[in-house]
Amino acid sequence: MGEGGFHIINILSRDLGWGFRGVVMLCAILYAWGLVRFSRLAPRPMAFVAIAIPILVVQLGMSGMRQATATALLMLAYVAFTQRRQWLTAGWIGLAFLFHESAIAFLPMALLARRQISAKYLVVGVILLAPLAGMLLGERLDVYSARYVDQIYGENSAGGAWIRYAIAATPLFLCWWKRGKVQAAFPTLYPLLWIFMLITMALVLVGGVSSVALHRLTFYVLPVSLLALLCVVECAFAPTSRRLAWGIPFAMYGLYIVSWFTMSRHGTSCYIPYQSWLLQ
Repeated sequence: MGEGGFHIINILSRDLGWGFRGVVMLCAILYAWGLVRFSRLAPRPMAFVAIAIPILVVQLGMSGMRQATATALLMLAYVAFTQRRQWLTAGWIGLAFLFHESAIAFLPMALLARRQISAKYLVVGVILLAPLAGMLLGERLDVYSARYVDQIYGENSAGGAWIRYAIAATPLFLCWWKRGKVQAAFPTLYPLLWIFMLITMALVLVGGVSSVALHRLTFYVLPVSLLALLCVVECAFAPTSRRLAWGIPFAMYGLYIVSWFTMSRHGTSCYIPYQSWLLQ
């Protein structure tokens, strides 16, 4: 009952007689809505949806329902941020918090929605809103500390966290490298991309404390990482090589999903509920 939004969906599905499949369906509707709405920010929305399937749909959406739903609502917050709608940004982040409390870490974005983006304002936003985030998390902060930092329930680590971080960070570092071209081509999107460049750098410190925390937070970065990759491909290559460059995102995430299903034990154990005659 810690995350009230997910609890309400469970109650609704139970009362309607839909059972667990109803929970999956309702969360899937929210997730598809957030993903498709966010994809419209990309230079080629259908390309974004396609490369999101391996890591955001299969790996996150089909194995981490609460965080996937929170990620979908955060994607709507990212859209509101690009529209400079401060209160709407804060509202979507608040709703994401009701599905996975870790989403409250992005609340400082709301303060920056109508301001000139700079590291100074980002630091001020974190300082001003950190007490509010801590108050909203309440006892959950102690749970996170005990589980991920002190590891009082036993060693808790995510073997693929740094691999996933590298996959998320690479497009954003490329975006930083080509930031002049990206800003000129996508002035509306650039503030969002700039913030996530900084967030990605800061996640190295999180990974030093807990690989599981890095694993969780990287999923929130991935939508913007995919967006950054498509923006770089669209504007950083010469017209003669751009068609070839558009194959890079598909090759990158195609190789990722094949490797993950081949080498990760989670590639089969997490997807037993989805085995169906439709997929055989």
